[in-house]
Amino acid sequence: MANNKRFWTGLSMIAVVVLAALILVNYFLGQFTQLNDLIQLITRIITLIALLFAIIYAYEWVSSQSGKDRTIWFIIYAISVIVIAVFYLLGWFNRS
Repeated sequence: MANNKRFWTGLSMIAVVVLAALILVNYFLGQFTQLNDLIQLITRIITLIALLFAIIYAYEWVSSQSGKDRTIWFIIYAISVIVIAVFYLLGWFNRS
């Protein structure tokens, strides 16, 4: 299990680094080239991947809690995931 978790945490780090790189590429080159739409699409996909990793690891943390705290944190987690999903998808559809 530890190797699997290490793999996923490494992959999430790669997603964050690629996202940062794409944001910089979009900022500097997006204004001067015709690749702006492609760069924005790739940036949205990488952002989605990074959000999924954050959601998964947040769930692991919530499930490690115990008793009444677990219930409260799970409710907060569920509301947060719904808000992220709704607003991310709304942003995705509004830009397309």
